[in-house]
Amino acid sequence: MLDAIYVISCIAAYFHQAARLKGIGEYVNCRTGMPCHLHPTSALFGMGFTPDFVVYHELIMTAKVSFATFVPIVV
Repeated sequence: MLDAIYVISCIAAYFHQAARLKGIGEYVNCRTGMPCHLHPTSALFGMGFTPDFVVYHELIMTAKVSFATFVPIVV
């Protein structure tokens, strides 16, 4: 029960910069629905671990929208 409260607290506090897992390696911004991906330079890219939710710092606009600096929220 406490885990769910931590997730809700993190996402509620940073709702504008929270994303949830949609598919394999694809996230969706919780507020706008914009698709985002993990940036290839991020630490978790290619590790086989994809958290259910992330709170990111900034978006990198290249051929696809991605974020490199983020905090995984594990339920």
